[in-house]
Amino acid sequence: MNRALVILSFCALLSCSSQKINNNNSKYAPEISSEILQEQQIVPINDHYKSNYYKLLPYLYYNGRSDFKRIKGDYYSMSHHIHKEVNIMAGFWDDYGGHKNVLVASVWVEGFNEEALDTLQIQVHSSKHGFLKITPKKRNPNRHTFFKELCFTKVIELEERADILNKINDDVIIVSVNGYKYELLTPEIRLDKK
Repeated sequence: MNRALVILSFCALLSCSSQKINNNNSKYAPEISSEILQEQQIVPINDHYKSNYYKLLPYLYYNGRSDFKRIKGDYYSMSHHIHKEVNIMAGFWDDYGGHKNVLVASVWVEGFNEEALDTLQIQVHSSKHGFLKITPKKRNPNRHTFFKELCFTKVIELEERADILNKINDDVIIVSVNGYKYELLTPEIRLDKK
């Protein structure tokens, strides 16, 4: 009898803990399949773009002008009316090379070295948090990259990790490169909103 009671108690405990996990996950919208996103002209960075919540929330590229070319690692590669190619990575990171709780946009342009990047007019604006400022790039010194990039950040004040979901809900990051604008949408996008 005691053994049955122990097993029943264990099952009840498991049920409660899995229910708690499910309740925590329900705070954010589920991932939307790549096919559905692409029907709406939205390009996910990968099929599991929410797999690193709350550490990383990558924004998704809105391909309204059909200028998306391909994914290059963490970057979206897009055509530009003047330059060969613009590459953008944007999202929220809880730790980005020493920067804590920041919206990040990293931009590099094909064929531009560090000095030439300074000649470009690049602005990054969040619809909910204003302009991101250019920030020295802090990276793992063991990670080698063959390109130079500009990093823009904006610190987001959080009391709890999950607060970021409200802070980015409906946010749009616009990256402007010499007046040509690229829109990146929050990963918390809901396509069924009226």
